[in-house]
Amino acid sequence: MRSFARALSAPLVLGRVSRTVNVPGHGAPLVVCVGGPSVGGSGKTPVAIACAKVLAAHGAPTAFVGHGYRARGLARVEVVDAAVGLAPDRAGDEAAVAAAQLRDVGVPVLVSRSRSRAVAAAAERARVVVIDGPLETHPLPATLTVLACADADTGTLARMLASRADEVVSTGVASSTFRLLRGAGSSGSALDTLAGQRFGLVTAIARPERAVAAFGHLAPAAHLALGNHAHLDVRDEGRALAISRAMRLDAWVTTEKGPLFGESTFAGLPLFTLRHEVILPARLLLALGLLAARATIEVGQRNLLDSANRSY
Repeated sequence: MRSFARALSAPLVLGRVSRTVNVPGHGAPLVVCVGGPSVGGSGKTPVAIACAKVLAAHGAPTAFVGHGYRARGLARVEVVDAAVGLAPDRAGDEAAVAAAQLRDVGVPVLVSRSRSRAVAAAAERARVVVIDGPLETHPLPATLTVLACADADTGTLARMLASRADEVVSTGVASSTFRLLRGAGSSGSALDTLAGQRFGLVTAIARPERAVAAFGHLAPAAHLALGNHAHLDVRDEGRALAISRAMRLDAWVTTEKGPLFGESTFAGLPLFTLRHEVILPARLLLALGLLAARATIEVGQRNLLDSANRSY
């Protein structure tokens, strides 16, 4: 158990002592490391995405490193969307979600079989690197460590990690907002869109009860839980069709992470996607703003130095 605890705490401890790398012409970037006290279901990805959006909004050149779960055939560092598209099977389901949310703010999402290679590649692209759910921060030290905690993360390990993190973010329902998307490019609508409809819920996350709780009084009439990072097979589709008929459903809702990513219909019915966005606490927003200002100043200084060198 002690070894297991040390392994899980590595993202928030090793980040302080990891050796740095010299990225030619840029120097080591600033690293925001987002971890969690559980293997899945702590809400790391929504927190990491929110951090990247704040940094980009402040004008800091930012890159995002995903972990590529479910990705197939990743032989090298890939830029999600530009290189492997947004298919979860090719990019990894959570990396695909991150790329879909970050492409409009100019934050590239990188994945690789080797996280350290992805981090090094991101360092060549941006002054700030946000790492989603790291196992380690090598080859770069962490500048800011953030712990994402769901309501169920109340054990000894969670408390230990919280004491070592720079910032702790609650990802429970009370600290989140939820929207319904319908297909690619949707701007989203309120959950009350489903009021008066009978809908089923398809989840592919570690803690599916969190998705159910998001609807509050609008409880789904049926719930098809596929398992964390699950694929969809013919049997699942058959079960969904049977449930649709038996329960006389009007629509289905799915978690953004999962095999139905980007789809607009399922089992012959309209399909909505539940987007989970975390509300970052004021202290973390301030820390990210200061980090972005630091990055912007450093980029400006580097550009002035480059310009002076060229003039000589």
